[in-house]
Amino acid sequence: MTAPPKKVPEAPPQFLRLMSKPMLAIFLLIGLGLTVIALMRISLALESETWPTVEGRIAAMGATAKSASIAVAYEVAGQSYEVTLDSTAITGRALGHEGEWAWMQAHYKSGQQVSVAYDPDDPASAILEPGLTAHAAVPLVGGLALLLAGAYGFWRRRRN
Repeated sequence: MTAPPKKVPEAPPQFLRLMSKPMLAIFLLIGLGLTVIALMRISLALESETWPTVEGRIAAMGATAKSASIAVAYEVAGQSYEVTLDSTAITGRALGHEGEWAWMQAHYKSGQQVSVAYDPDDPASAILEPGLTAHAAVPLVGGLALLLAGAYGFWRRRRN
């Protein structure tokens, strides 16, 4: 009778052979950070759906090498506010500098009357487009992917 063949341990996937424990820990930390930031943004976006709105106007529009922004002027309970919103706060999208500026120019004009949603607990906090967009999930997906990759890497190393 012949002895049964010995089970050869399965080789870890190629990406795990290239990753050290510190690299996997970095994946976990960055993934955790992105996930927390994404959940905070999603929470704020969902909360903003119930914020009151007032009429305001686009006071100024501008772009730098890194982002595009809009200054919005509005009034709440007799108090005047002017806030500068960067493009991702306005659109919920990350389109890149040129894409953000083009999107903003297509949707808003300087001096235009707009509806401004403001936080009733802090009227100086306002947005133009309240609610959740699909683009808000991008950091969440990235954060969860890094968390899973780091956790899987540690789990596989422990098994071998």
